[in-house]
Amino acid sequence: MAENDLMDFVYLLDGLIIYRNIKTDPVLHKLKEIVNNIIDNARAEETLEAHSQYCDLLAILIENAEKNGLSGNIYKKYIIGRILNDENIYSNMCDRVGGAPKSISSINEYALRDMDALLFLMNFNINLISRHLGKNDVTIMNYSAVRAEDKAGFIEQVGLVTNPEELMSLLKEYYSNYGSGEIGTSPILRFDGENLYGVKDITEIVEIINAHEKGQLIENTKIFLDGWPAESVLLIGENGMGKTSMIYSLGHEFFHRGLRILDINANDLAQLPKIMRQIQGYDKKFILFVDDLHPRDFQKNYVYFKDVLEMTRRGSDSNVLLYASTESQDIESPGVFGLVVELGELSLTQFIQLASKMVKNAGLELSDDFISMYATSWVAEKESYSVKDTRRFVDGILREIHRA
Repeated sequence: MAENDLMDFVYLLDGLIIYRNIKTDPVLHKLKEIVNNIIDNARAEETLEAHSQYCDLLAILIENAEKNGLSGNIYKKYIIGRILNDENIYSNMCDRVGGAPKSISSINEYALRDMDALLFLMNFNINLISRHLGKNDVTIMNYSAVRAEDKAGFIEQVGLVTNPEELMSLLKEYYSNYGSGEIGTSPILRFDGENLYGVKDITEIVEIINAHEKGQLIENTKIFLDGWPAESVLLIGENGMGKTSMIYSLGHEFFHRGLRILDINANDLAQLPKIMRQIQGYDKKFILFVDDLHPRDFQKNYVYFKDVLEMTRRGSDSNVLLYASTESQDIESPGVFGLVVELGELSLTQFIQLASKMVKNAGLELSDDFISMYATSWVAEKESYSVKDTRRFVDGILREIHRA
């Protein structure tokens, strides 16, 4: 084994400055401990510990690969993904209005030093470790994920980089276009009273459901993203009609245009100044989404709704817009919601079409005739056609198949 490579791995990892958070990454941390054991000519019991740590490391890499559809050298792609998602002073500067710091800035010098180390870490031949442990595990270098699709186009691009300057240029581009940390990488955000955090969701609304109503939301959102004054929106529909999913789908559809959905409750609006400080300076657009709004909460927080409305009237200078959803027809909103969209019930045909889409998304190969027959029987018994009912119906199919 090339001992110099092992020494360099530890030296360069410990020497990170701007990207110092990466030192605590579980894969790199375990890898460092294994490397240190090898350098120190580990005893037999320490080699057993290194074996266990290597298996832990593999488990993390495999889970990440399958989750994100990664194939090829999944260690390298994991490290690149970790670099892209790292939130630090440099990535934050690139993500803010005005872009990356000027080339003459001192922070660029330190960032460039880190690029050298990051290049080494992502190109480190992890198979050297597996050979030392008697595994010679080449699969990790040529992994094939179950899912054929690969969402890692930018990761592939970064993987071809050969010098620090080129890596730094690509990272600037990425942070500027997509951002870093929670705001940069999450289409849907929530507020915990102090900070924003990303939310993982499954958006199942498709074009066949309330197509006209969704079209209204899309057009209004495009106006907002283009820098023109857009309408605040009140979405009305019974529980389970897909109001939240419809708003969330906007976050996914326009993520690459810098849109983020900030899901808050009405009482959070009392902390509006704190929320605005969280998003201040980001070169992003935010829809403040008040879900499941009750008339009582609307009246109680009416003054804060008006404050948000004033922000949205600044046109190109505003990066916030107000959307809300409710089951109630009794919210009187003079001067607050300029666009009121009502969602109707699904038809049986739409229920069947949506169920078929969900079944296919779950990876099941069931005929449309089978789903249609089963869905018609289910609806006749339940007498309900909502999006939430469709999910329950599909969950029932999955349970039956799992039992079989």
